[in-house]
Amino acid sequence: RGMRAGPHPALRLRALGDVRVLSRPVLKCLKVREGQVAAEVLALVHSGALLLLDPYVEGAYGGAGVTLDWGVAARVAEKRPVMLAGGLRPENVAEAVRTVHPWAVDVSSGVETEGVKDVSKIRAFIKAAKGTSHVR
Repeated sequence: RGMRAGPHPALRLRALGDVRVLSRPVLKCLKVREGQVAAEVLALVHSGALLLLDPYVEGAYGGAGVTLDWGVAARVAEKRPVMLAGGLRPENVAEAVRTVHPWAVDVSSGVETEGVKDVSKIRAFIKAAKGTSHVR
C-alpha cells in the first residue's frame, strides 16, 4: 500500500493517458536538459500528473548533485505544482524555494557526508526549507 517510486518508461506513462482518472496520485519525473525552456518541459506533461523536476545528467538517475536552471523551474511552477530536485543542499535550498516556489523539494546526496545520510545536514536542510514561506 501507499505510493511507489521508481523508473517509469515513457510507454507506461503513455498507457496511463489522463492520469486524473486514477485513484492514486502520479508523480512524473522530468529530466530537464540544459537549455530547455519551460514550454518544452510543460509539453512533456500528461494532464493531472504532479511534476518532479530533476536535471538531466548523462548516466545518472538521481543523486548527482547537479542543479537545474531554477528560472526554467520557476516558469514551470507558475503553471503546475512541482517538486524541485537536483543539487539541493542546506546551503541553497532556501534560495531555491524563494526562486521556484515549489510544491515540495527533494534531496538525496545534498544531505550526505561520504555517501551516508548525515543527521545534522538533514536537520539543517529541513530548517532552511521551512524557513521560507514560498513553498506552494
